[in-house]
Amino acid sequence: MSIIVDMDELKKNYTKKEKLYHNTGNKINLFPFTTSATNKSLEVILEDLNVFKGIIGECIRIHYQYDLPSYFTKQNLIDEVTDKAEAYRDKNFEDILSHILFDRQDNLFIFDINLMKFLNFKKRNKRIEEFALFIHDVFLSRLDKELYDQYFKKDYTDKNNVLYQIVSETLPKLDEIASKNNKRINYYSGIKDITELFVNDIKTMLNEEKMFIEHFDKLLKYYFFYYISKLSFKLNNFFDNDKDTKIFFSLDWEALSQSREAYKYGWKILELKCKNLFSHANCLELLNHINNIQPSTFIYDDIKLFVENISDEEVKNLNNSIDQIDTFYSNIICQETNDSQFWDSFEKDYEAKNINEKNQTQEKVQKLWHKINYWFKNKQKGPYIKYSKWFIDFCKQNYLKSRGRLGLTLIIDRELLLLFTQISIKQSKEEKIRLTVLWKELSKRGLNFDQYSKEAIVKFFERINNIEKKSDSGDAQYIKMIG
Repeated sequence: MSIIVDMDELKKNYTKKEKLYHNTGNKINLFPFTTSATNKSLEVILEDLNVFKGIIGECIRIHYQYDLPSYFTKQNLIDEVTDKAEAYRDKNFEDILSHILFDRQDNLFIFDINLMKFLNFKKRNKRIEEFALFIHDVFLSRLDKELYDQYFKKDYTDKNNVLYQIVSETLPKLDEIASKNNKRINYYSGIKDITELFVNDIKTMLNEEKMFIEHFDKLLKYYFFYYISKLSFKLNNFFDNDKDTKIFFSLDWEALSQSREAYKYGWKILELKCKNLFSHANCLELLNHINNIQPSTFIYDDIKLFVENISDEEVKNLNNSIDQIDTFYSNIICQETNDSQFWDSFEKDYEAKNINEKNQTQEKVQKLWHKINYWFKNKQKGPYIKYSKWFIDFCKQNYLKSRGRLGLTLIIDRELLLLFTQISIKQSKEEKIRLTVLWKELSKRGLNFDQYSKEAIVKFFERINNIEKKSDSGDAQYIKMIG
């Protein structure tokens, strides 16, 4: 097995007119972010990232290689339903139809799962389409074809609701398109336990259609957040999978102080981990130009496992390949900056960090990453900041709360808490579960709470009459099925 760098491909992807070009996504596609985040570009997609319904529709269409006809609009549907119902066309009737068929944000009202494939973006653009591709590849591609067909291809069969039947018959036939994404590189899905958990949760929700229709957007949005958060920690841990990656949430209705875990080990930690994602995207893009590593698309811990299972000679070839990439990167920056002292200052900075990896391969990878990160932080801060800004602004929109002098903290609301509580109880196949079991189930999904937050959650459940005590001391507390 010949472990070598494809230098021709590396030069093609990383240089333009002999200048360095940090071009990710050719060898490994990690994140749906770009370095072009501006307040205006973010504003265009943040509404869709908040609502998430258009992303659901696009993901289903990606699976079936469907395209939504350009003529399909709110007004078009109202006109078509009016004509099919042979109703008298006037403003009052159109207003009634609008209130029945669309919600306050003008999203199509989903009275049947099959209609989800007609959900559209608020403002279609290339960036929000890329987010949908990411979510499809990481999450929804894990669902088998039979499950898709069972729910998203079936016809509406409730003959008792004449209006809904007319709407169902009026909706356009989606165009089957030759896949425009054949040449693209699928997004890397590197955290198996999260994707498996997602699949189990979605299957649980599909058993209850009303629950799925009302809450699938919230589930998918949270798992997007959870996956990016977890991957940020995973990449920053490099080869050490044993490091703690737990972050703490508070509740949006409780007060907070500096001594709380949600303040000390919440957003402050996560923000630091996700700020350097562009450095990781580039480091792994460069390394993935090395041929004959297994798997063919890899991140840091894949390299660790690969090294443990190859010969000493192959390890030597791998180390030489990493050196080649390091030299290529260093030389092209020296040519571009004409600053022979730049890497000397890096060496002093790197030495001060006292990086002590277990073996030579891991040390070389770490040094390459620190070199890339040093370049961005000292010479190209703009792209570095803008790349992570997509995720940071998404978090601000959905899972962060400003708490005065404490700054931003991670929060969840009652709706998300109740959703994961319901899912946990349903998966137990019981009518209730122990409170201690619920904490474990929430933690599995990245939702960790300190004792103060847990007490606030218990009080909330007591207020809605959803907690049951089996002893006077309260040692055995159970959470019941809601509703």
